[in-house]
Amino acid sequence: KTLYCSVFLIVVAHISALPGWSARSSNNNQNRHRRLPPSSSIINLEISPQSIVEEITKPQPPPKEPTFNCPICMGPLTEEMSTRCGHIFCKACIKAAIATQAKCPTCRKRVTVKELIRVFLPSAS
Repeated sequence: KTLYCSVFLIVVAHISALPGWSARSSNNNQNRHRRLPPSSSIINLEISPQSIVEEITKPQPPPKEPTFNCPICMGPLTEEMSTRCGHIFCKACIKAAIATQAKCPTCRKRVTVKELIRVFLPSAS
């Protein structure tokens, strides 16, 4: 084993003595002190498999019930109505908006009161 190491070191010494050969490329010196971009992720390789299993098996809290607000009055929806383009508003809000401009307040598509559809969303209680 010692003989192989000695031969290897001698070969490396001879090769590095050749003109124009360098153990490090010239680019390597330029890149040596280059900082990583701030958006790069850091991966912690010291996490034990046990902690990963514990994290996966940890009981998750139940998801929160969604809350629905009217994009016109910004309050909770009352008597929810949907336009044919799929946007949902309070009944009073969308009727007033259609009377004013005959367009959906969200996407500006043409809508009429006759086209409104009553929808029933889960209540947030």
